[in-house]
Amino acid sequence: MIRPSHAHLARAFTLIAAAIVSLSMVLPGPACAQAARTAITVSTTTPADTLPFFWAVKQGMFDKAGLDITVVASPGGAASIVAVVGGAAQVGYSNALSISAAHQKGIPLSYIAPGGEYNSNAPYAKILVLPDATIKSAKDLEGKTVAVTGLHDLLALSTEAWLDKQGADRTKVHFIELPPGSMLAALQQKRVDAMAIFDPYVSAAEAAGARDLGHPYDAVSSRFMTAGWFVSETWAKDHRDAAIRFAQVINAAQEYTNAHYDELIPFIAEYSKQSADTLAKLPRVRVPNTLSPTLIQPLIDAAVREKELAAPMKATDIIFAGVP
Repeated sequence: MIRPSHAHLARAFTLIAAAIVSLSMVLPGPACAQAARTAITVSTTTPADTLPFFWAVKQGMFDKAGLDITVVASPGGAASIVAVVGGAAQVGYSNALSISAAHQKGIPLSYIAPGGEYNSNAPYAKILVLPDATIKSAKDLEGKTVAVTGLHDLLALSTEAWLDKQGADRTKVHFIELPPGSMLAALQQKRVDAMAIFDPYVSAAEAAGARDLGHPYDAVSSRFMTAGWFVSETWAKDHRDAAIRFAQVINAAQEYTNAHYDELIPFIAEYSKQSADTLAKLPRVRVPNTLSPTLIQPLIDAAVREKELAAPMKATDIIFAGVP
């Protein structure tokens, strides 16, 4: 198995200009009478689990809270970390593995609001093989090649943990990094023997005949927070009230979006650029109603076990004190 060094985050921090694809959207609105207005640039990807944020933007909820939001589209969580660390954004969206790794490297990032929650009752990340493959179990992947989205990301970590729990020797599995949109072709052309992927790519691959071998996120926990909204602690300490107001808006928005997900699918399709028909077939994404350490800790613990984090740490270490 090929494993590069943990310098991938450090390298990312040197690519601030190249990492961000800019797309600005500024909200107009009258001055908020309740609190001083604060301008916040938010760097984020656009999966379904960001629905509360984009719904809050559309409904003017941030504007009413005295926050002038500018959205900067990001290609991924690492790029959002780069944007926040470099000062190009004040709030970003990324997974707990990346935030924890940054924290251990002395980069003070903290969560202020929850993002998507994984639930094993509706798995949206799977390990897939060809329908006629002789691979029937994790053990059968020894000596085989598995495609992952990143050699040290959440999906790779989860796949390794799944192999361990299934009794396979992960050191005998060869991992290669491929863009999610290229994996199905690589599988069909037999350039890889299996692929670890998430929706909407899972649904597309299964529709093309790929067979479900296992659910890697289950090896982390049956329920955990996959990503969330984070800030630089330096900025949050200087803008504590604004950080808390941002969190309060996200929490208020998720109460509505969790309950009305199906009717909001056309809106998700609009901002995510995914097909509404595809979204309607995918597992429903739920956002927790609070930033709970118990939903973050399982991922941190799994990262320590898989040696993606150098040392144990508490989930509370990456939650900004005082947020709801």
